[in-house]
Amino acid sequence: MEFCEKLESGQELKCEVLDEKKHTVSVNTTSSGTISGYLEIPAIVTHEGVTYTVTTISGSIYAFLFHVCRELKRVTIPNSVTEIGDYAFHGYSRLTSVTIPDSVTNIGENAFSGCSGLTAINVSESNTMYQSINGILYNKAGNTLIRCSEGRQGNMTILDSVTTIGVFAFEGCSGLTSVTIPNSVTEIGNYAFDGCSGLTSITIPNAVTIIGNNAFDGCRGLTSVTIGNSVTYIGNNAFRNCSGLIRVTIPDSVTNIGNYAFDGCRGLTNVTIPNAVTNIGNNTFDGCGLTSVTIPESVTEIGKGTFSRCSGLKSVTVKAKTPPKGVDSFSVYDTLYVPMESLDLYKATSPWKQFMHIIGVASGNGALEL
Repeated sequence: MEFCEKLESGQELKCEVLDEKKHTVSVNTTSSGTISGYLEIPAIVTHEGVTYTVTTISGSIYAFLFHVCRELKRVTIPNSVTEIGDYAFHGYSRLTSVTIPDSVTNIGENAFSGCSGLTAINVSESNTMYQSINGILYNKAGNTLIRCSEGRQGNMTILDSVTTIGVFAFEGCSGLTSVTIPNSVTEIGNYAFDGCSGLTSITIPNAVTIIGNNAFDGCRGLTSVTIGNSVTYIGNNAFRNCSGLIRVTIPDSVTNIGNYAFDGCRGLTNVTIPNAVTNIGNNTFDGCGLTSVTIPESVTEIGKGTFSRCSGLKSVTVKAKTPPKGVDSFSVYDTLYVPMESLDLYKATSPWKQFMHIIGVASGNGALEL
Protein backbone atom coordinates (compact mmCIF):
# COMPACT_ATOMS: atom_id res chain seq x y z
CA MET A 1 0.00 0.00 0.00
CA GLU A 2 1.18 3.49 -0.84
CA PHE A 3 0.09 6.89 0.41
CA CYS A 4 1.38 10.46 0.65
CA GLU A 5 2.30 12.16 3.91
CA LYS A 6 1.98 15.94 3.91
CA LEU A 7 4.41 17.59 6.32
CA GLU A 8 3.84 20.80 8.26
CA SER A 9 6.24 22.49 5.89
CA GLY A 10 3.89 21.70 3.02
CA GLN A 11 6.30 19.16 1.54
CA GLU A 12 5.00 15.73 0.63
CA LEU A 13 6.61 12.33 1.06
CA LYS A 14 5.53 9.22 -0.78
CA CYS A 15 5.17 6.36 1.70
CA GLU A 16 5.03 2.63 1.05
CA VAL A 17 3.99 0.15 3.71
CA LEU A 18 6.70 -2.47 4.26
CA ASP A 19 5.04 -4.56 6.98
CA GLU A 20 1.36 -4.22 7.91
CA LYS A 21 1.82 -6.10 11.20
CA LYS A 22 4.88 -4.17 12.34
CA HIS A 23 3.47 -0.91 10.93
CA THR A 24 6.66 0.07 9.12
CA VAL A 25 7.02 2.19 5.97
CA SER A 26 9.61 3.48 3.57
CA VAL A 27 9.59 7.08 2.41
CA ASN A 28 10.70 8.16 -1.04
CA THR A 29 11.85 11.75 -1.26
CA THR A 30 12.82 11.56 -4.93
CA SER A 31 9.30 10.87 -6.22
CA SER A 32 7.30 13.27 -4.07
CA GLY A 33 7.25 16.46 -6.09
CA THR A 34 9.70 19.33 -5.84
CA ILE A 35 11.40 19.55 -2.42
CA SER A 36 13.50 22.58 -1.52
CA GLY A 37 15.33 24.11 1.40
CA TYR A 38 15.28 21.94 4.50
CA LEU A 39 13.64 18.53 4.84
CA GLU A 40 13.06 16.86 8.18
CA ILE A 41 12.06 13.26 7.57
CA PRO A 42 9.61 12.25 10.30
CA ALA A 43 10.14 9.17 12.48
CA ILE A 44 6.43 8.32 12.32
CA VAL A 45 3.60 8.97 9.87
CA THR A 46 -0.14 8.41 10.21
CA HIS A 47 -2.55 7.16 7.57
CA GLU A 48 -6.24 6.39 8.07
CA GLY A 49 -5.79 6.30 11.82
CA VAL A 50 -2.79 3.94 11.76
CA THR A 51 0.63 5.10 12.93
CA TYR A 52 3.63 3.79 10.99
CA THR A 53 7.34 3.93 11.83
CA VAL A 54 9.68 5.17 9.09
CA THR A 55 12.46 2.58 8.82
CA THR A 56 13.65 2.99 5.22
CA ILE A 57 14.49 5.84 2.88
CA SER A 58 14.14 4.79 -0.75
CA GLY A 59 14.89 6.65 -3.96
CA SER A 60 14.94 6.62 -7.75
CA ILE A 61 17.68 6.83 -10.34
CA TYR A 62 15.35 8.98 -12.46
CA ALA A 63 14.86 11.73 -9.85
CA PHE A 64 17.18 14.18 -11.62
CA LEU A 65 15.06 13.99 -14.79
CA PHE A 66 12.18 15.68 -12.99
CA HIS A 67 14.25 18.26 -11.07
CA VAL A 68 12.80 16.84 -7.87
CA CYS A 69 15.57 17.50 -5.36
CA ARG A 70 17.86 20.11 -6.86
CA GLU A 71 16.86 22.81 -4.37
CA LEU A 72 17.16 20.69 -1.20
CA LYS A 73 20.08 21.93 0.90
CA ARG A 74 19.71 20.14 4.22
CA VAL A 75 18.04 16.97 5.45
CA THR A 76 17.54 15.36 8.86
CA ILE A 77 17.28 11.57 9.09
CA PRO A 78 15.43 10.26 12.16
CA ASN A 79 16.78 7.55 14.48
CA SER A 80 13.97 5.23 13.41
CA VAL A 81 15.62 4.68 10.01
CA THR A 82 17.61 1.45 9.67
CA GLU A 83 18.10 1.46 5.89
CA ILE A 84 19.04 4.10 3.36
CA GLY A 85 18.21 2.47 0.03
CA ASP A 86 19.71 2.60 -3.44
CA TYR A 87 19.57 6.14 -4.92
CA ALA A 88 17.89 7.44 -1.74
CA PHE A 89 19.29 10.95 -2.13
CA HIS A 90 20.18 10.73 -5.81
CA GLY A 91 20.29 14.11 -7.52
CA TYR A 92 20.30 16.32 -4.40
CA SER A 93 22.79 18.61 -6.14
CA ARG A 94 22.64 21.41 -3.54
CA LEU A 95 22.86 19.20 -0.49
CA THR A 96 26.09 20.14 1.32
CA SER A 97 26.20 17.70 4.24
CA VAL A 98 24.27 14.81 5.71
CA THR A 99 24.41 13.01 9.06
CA ILE A 100 23.64 9.31 9.30
CA PRO A 101 22.11 8.38 12.68
CA ASP A 102 23.22 5.47 14.84
CA SER A 103 20.12 3.43 13.87
CA VAL A 104 21.21 2.94 10.23
CA THR A 105 22.61 -0.53 9.52
CA ASN A 106 22.46 -0.61 5.73
CA ILE A 107 23.28 1.96 3.04
CA GLY A 108 22.48 1.03 -0.56
CA GLU A 109 24.40 1.67 -3.76
CA ASN A 110 24.41 5.21 -5.13
CA ALA A 111 22.57 6.48 -2.06
CA PHE A 112 24.35 9.84 -2.46
CA SER A 113 25.09 9.86 -6.20
CA GLY A 114 24.51 13.10 -8.05
CA CYS A 115 24.99 15.12 -4.84
CA SER A 116 27.56 17.37 -6.47
CA GLY A 117 27.51 19.91 -3.64
CA LEU A 118 28.00 17.35 -0.89
CA THR A 119 31.31 17.96 0.90
CA ALA A 120 30.87 15.69 3.93
CA ILE A 121 29.01 12.53 4.89
CA ASN A 122 28.83 12.49 8.68
CA VAL A 123 27.98 9.50 10.87
CA SER A 124 26.85 9.33 14.48
CA GLU A 125 29.69 8.05 16.66
CA SER A 126 27.27 5.50 18.14
CA ASN A 127 26.62 3.85 14.77
CA THR A 128 27.90 0.24 14.88
CA MET A 129 28.16 -0.30 11.11
CA TYR A 130 29.61 2.90 9.66
CA GLN A 131 32.00 5.72 10.47
CA SER A 132 33.03 9.02 8.95
CA ILE A 133 36.65 10.11 8.77
CA ASN A 134 37.30 13.57 7.33
CA GLY A 135 33.81 13.49 5.83
CA ILE A 136 34.41 10.19 3.98
CA LEU A 137 32.11 7.22 4.61
CA TYR A 138 33.83 3.98 5.72
CA ASN A 139 32.57 0.80 7.31
CA LYS A 140 33.10 0.58 11.06
CA ALA A 141 36.13 -1.68 10.69
CA GLY A 142 37.77 0.92 8.47
CA ASN A 143 38.76 -1.59 5.78
CA THR A 144 36.20 -0.51 3.15
CA LEU A 145 35.87 2.97 1.71
CA ILE A 146 32.18 3.20 0.87
CA ARG A 147 31.66 6.71 -0.42
CA CYS A 148 33.55 9.94 -0.92
CA SER A 149 31.30 12.99 -1.15
CA GLU A 150 31.10 14.30 -4.71
CA GLY A 151 31.86 17.88 -3.72
CA ARG A 152 35.31 17.05 -2.36
CA GLN A 153 38.12 18.97 -4.06
CA GLY A 154 41.87 18.59 -4.57
CA ASN A 155 44.03 15.76 -3.23
CA MET A 156 43.06 12.80 -1.09
CA THR A 157 44.93 9.96 0.60
CA ILE A 158 43.01 6.79 1.41
CA LEU A 159 43.52 5.32 4.89
CA ASP A 160 46.19 2.63 5.19
CA SER A 161 43.62 0.30 6.80
CA VAL A 162 41.52 0.12 3.62
CA THR A 163 41.56 -3.13 1.62
CA THR A 164 38.50 -2.47 -0.56
CA ILE A 165 37.49 0.60 -2.53
CA GLY A 166 33.77 0.02 -2.85
CA VAL A 167 31.40 0.14 -5.79
CA PHE A 168 30.78 3.78 -6.84
CA ALA A 169 33.12 4.95 -4.03
CA PHE A 170 34.42 8.03 -5.90
CA GLU A 171 31.90 8.10 -8.74
CA GLY A 172 31.31 11.64 -9.99
CA CYS A 173 34.05 13.24 -7.83
CA SER A 174 35.14 15.50 -10.67
CA GLY A 175 36.88 17.95 -8.32
CA LEU A 176 39.46 15.42 -7.15
CA THR A 177 42.84 15.94 -8.80
CA SER A 178 44.82 13.25 -7.01
CA VAL A 179 44.04 10.10 -5.02
CA THR A 180 46.74 8.11 -3.25
CA ILE A 181 45.81 4.42 -2.98
CA PRO A 182 47.69 2.62 -0.19
CA ASN A 183 49.44 -0.72 -0.62
CA SER A 184 46.82 -2.33 1.63
CA VAL A 185 44.16 -2.15 -1.11
CA THR A 186 43.41 -5.46 -2.84
CA GLU A 187 40.18 -4.64 -4.66
CA ILE A 188 38.93 -1.70 -6.70
CA GLY A 189 35.17 -2.04 -7.15
CA ASN A 190 32.99 -1.45 -10.19
CA TYR A 191 32.57 2.24 -11.07
CA ALA A 192 34.91 3.15 -8.19
CA PHE A 193 36.36 6.24 -9.93
CA ASP A 194 33.79 6.59 -12.71
CA GLY A 195 33.61 10.19 -13.93
CA CYS A 196 36.56 11.50 -11.90
CA SER A 197 37.48 13.81 -14.75
CA GLY A 198 39.96 15.84 -12.66
CA LEU A 199 42.34 12.95 -11.98
CA THR A 200 45.55 13.21 -14.01
CA SER A 201 47.41 10.07 -12.95
CA ILE A 202 46.81 6.97 -10.88
CA THR A 203 49.01 4.25 -9.46
CA ILE A 204 47.31 0.97 -8.66
CA PRO A 205 49.29 -0.81 -5.91
CA ASN A 206 50.76 -4.29 -6.23
CA ALA A 207 48.26 -5.92 -3.87
CA VAL A 208 45.29 -5.25 -6.18
CA THR A 209 44.21 -8.32 -8.19
CA ILE A 210 41.09 -7.07 -9.99
CA ILE A 211 40.21 -3.70 -11.49
CA GLY A 212 36.41 -3.63 -11.55
CA ASN A 213 34.12 -2.88 -14.46
CA ASN A 214 33.99 0.85 -15.33
CA ALA A 215 36.44 1.53 -12.50
CA PHE A 216 37.96 4.58 -14.24
CA ASP A 217 35.36 5.10 -16.96
CA GLY A 218 35.20 8.71 -18.14
CA CYS A 219 38.35 9.93 -16.35
CA ARG A 220 39.09 12.28 -19.22
CA GLY A 221 41.96 14.08 -17.49
CA LEU A 222 43.87 10.88 -16.78
CA THR A 223 47.14 10.88 -18.74
CA SER A 224 49.06 7.97 -17.18
CA VAL A 225 48.17 4.77 -15.35
CA THR A 226 50.51 2.36 -13.61
CA ILE A 227 48.93 -1.01 -12.84
CA GLY A 228 50.40 -3.13 -10.05
CA ASN A 229 51.98 -6.49 -10.78
CA SER A 230 49.29 -8.61 -9.09
CA VAL A 231 46.37 -7.56 -11.31
CA THR A 232 45.04 -10.48 -13.34
CA TYR A 233 41.87 -8.94 -14.76
CA ILE A 234 41.13 -5.50 -16.17
CA GLY A 235 37.35 -5.20 -16.13
CA ASN A 236 34.90 -4.25 -18.86
CA ASN A 237 34.99 -0.50 -19.62
CA ALA A 238 37.69 -0.10 -16.94
CA PHE A 239 39.38 2.86 -18.67
CA ARG A 240 36.72 3.60 -21.27
CA ASN A 241 36.66 7.17 -22.57
CA CYS A 242 39.86 8.17 -20.81
CA SER A 243 40.52 10.35 -23.82
CA GLY A 244 43.61 12.00 -22.34
CA LEU A 245 45.36 8.72 -21.52
CA ILE A 246 48.71 8.54 -23.32
CA ARG A 247 50.55 5.98 -21.23
CA VAL A 248 49.50 2.77 -19.47
CA THR A 249 51.67 0.03 -18.04
CA ILE A 250 49.98 -3.38 -18.10
CA PRO A 251 51.90 -5.91 -15.98
CA ASP A 252 52.73 -9.49 -16.99
CA SER A 253 50.26 -10.75 -14.35
CA VAL A 254 47.24 -9.74 -16.47
CA THR A 255 45.56 -12.68 -18.20
CA ASN A 256 42.30 -11.11 -19.34
CA ILE A 257 41.46 -7.64 -20.66
CA GLY A 258 37.70 -6.99 -20.63
CA ASN A 259 35.31 -5.63 -23.24
CA TYR A 260 35.73 -1.91 -24.04
CA ALA A 261 38.50 -1.70 -21.40
CA PHE A 262 40.34 1.09 -23.27
CA ASP A 263 37.59 2.09 -25.69
CA GLY A 264 37.85 5.74 -26.72
CA CYS A 265 41.38 6.30 -25.38
CA ARG A 266 42.31 8.23 -28.48
CA GLY A 267 45.51 9.59 -26.94
CA LEU A 268 46.88 6.07 -26.42
CA THR A 269 49.37 5.48 -29.24
CA ASN A 270 51.31 2.58 -27.77
CA VAL A 271 50.41 -0.36 -25.55
CA THR A 272 52.19 -3.57 -24.62
CA ILE A 273 49.94 -6.59 -24.22
CA PRO A 274 51.52 -8.96 -21.66
CA ASN A 275 52.57 -12.49 -22.56
CA ALA A 276 50.10 -14.03 -20.10
CA VAL A 277 46.97 -12.60 -21.77
CA THR A 278 44.80 -15.29 -23.38
CA ASN A 279 41.73 -13.25 -24.25
CA ILE A 280 41.22 -9.67 -25.40
CA GLY A 281 37.58 -8.62 -25.17
CA ASN A 282 35.21 -6.98 -27.61
CA ASN A 283 36.11 -3.40 -28.58
CA THR A 284 38.91 -3.37 -25.99
CA PHE A 285 41.04 -0.82 -27.88
CA ASP A 286 38.23 0.59 -30.05
CA GLY A 287 38.97 4.18 -31.01
CA CYS A 288 42.52 4.28 -29.67
CA GLY A 289 45.35 6.17 -31.36
CA LEU A 290 47.49 3.05 -31.80
CA THR A 291 49.89 2.97 -34.75
CA SER A 292 51.22 -0.54 -34.14
CA VAL A 293 50.46 -3.43 -31.81
CA THR A 294 51.99 -6.80 -30.96
CA ILE A 295 49.67 -9.62 -29.95
CA PRO A 296 51.60 -12.18 -27.88
CA GLU A 297 51.73 -15.92 -28.44
CA SER A 298 49.48 -16.58 -25.44
CA VAL A 299 46.42 -14.92 -27.01
CA THR A 300 43.93 -17.42 -28.40
CA GLU A 301 41.00 -15.09 -29.04
CA ILE A 302 40.39 -11.43 -29.73
CA GLY A 303 36.88 -10.02 -29.60
CA LYS A 304 34.69 -8.34 -32.13
CA GLY A 305 35.81 -4.79 -32.85
CA THR A 306 38.87 -5.09 -30.58
CA PHE A 307 40.84 -2.62 -32.70
CA SER A 308 37.90 -0.97 -34.45
CA ARG A 309 38.24 2.75 -35.28
CA CYS A 310 42.02 2.60 -34.79
CA SER A 311 42.50 4.55 -38.00
CA GLY A 312 46.26 4.93 -37.54
CA LEU A 313 46.95 1.25 -36.94
CA LYS A 314 49.25 0.29 -39.80
CA SER A 315 51.27 -2.56 -38.35
CA VAL A 316 50.05 -5.64 -36.45
CA THR A 317 52.36 -8.42 -35.24
CA VAL A 318 50.85 -11.72 -34.09
CA LYS A 319 53.22 -14.19 -32.45
CA ALA A 320 50.88 -17.17 -32.14
CA LYS A 321 51.47 -20.03 -34.58
CA THR A 322 47.76 -20.84 -34.50
CA PRO A 323 45.76 -17.79 -35.63
CA PRO A 324 43.69 -16.41 -32.72
CA LYS A 325 39.94 -16.49 -33.17
CA GLY A 326 38.38 -13.18 -34.09
CA VAL A 327 35.45 -11.58 -35.94
CA ASP A 328 35.59 -8.08 -37.44
CA SER A 329 38.36 -7.27 -34.99
CA PHE A 330 39.93 -4.47 -37.04
CA SER A 331 38.73 -1.55 -39.13
CA VAL A 332 42.13 -1.05 -40.81
CA TYR A 333 43.75 -4.06 -42.47
CA ASP A 334 47.18 -2.85 -43.55
CA THR A 335 50.30 -4.90 -42.70
CA LEU A 336 50.34 -8.11 -40.68
CA TYR A 337 53.48 -9.90 -39.43
CA VAL A 338 53.08 -13.58 -38.48
CA PRO A 339 55.32 -16.62 -37.85
CA MET A 340 56.84 -17.81 -41.12
CA GLU A 341 55.64 -21.39 -40.63
CA SER A 342 52.05 -20.17 -40.23
CA LEU A 343 51.98 -17.76 -43.15
CA ASP A 344 49.64 -19.81 -45.32
CA LEU A 345 47.35 -20.53 -42.38
CA TYR A 346 46.92 -16.82 -41.62
CA LYS A 347 46.27 -16.10 -45.29
CA ALA A 348 43.37 -18.56 -45.17
CA THR A 349 41.88 -17.57 -41.81
CA SER A 350 39.52 -14.69 -40.88
CA PRO A 351 39.96 -11.96 -39.89
CA TRP A 352 43.69 -12.20 -40.72
CA LYS A 353 43.26 -12.96 -44.40
CA GLN A 354 41.73 -9.50 -44.86
CA PHE A 355 45.08 -7.75 -44.36
CA MET A 356 46.54 -6.22 -47.53
CA HIS A 357 50.09 -7.27 -46.70
CA ILE A 358 50.80 -10.48 -44.76
CA ILE A 359 54.47 -11.04 -44.07
CA GLY A 360 56.06 -14.15 -42.61
CA VAL A 361 58.76 -13.65 -40.00
CA ALA A 362 61.40 -16.22 -39.19
CA SER A 363 61.58 -17.34 -35.55
CA GLY A 364 64.60 -18.27 -33.52
CA ASN A 365 65.11 -19.20 -29.91
CA GLY A 366 61.35 -19.06 -29.44
CA ALA A 367 61.10 -15.37 -30.38
CA LEU A 368 60.00 -13.67 -33.57
CA GLU A 369 62.69 -11.75 -35.39
CA LEU A 370 61.74 -8.94 -37.73
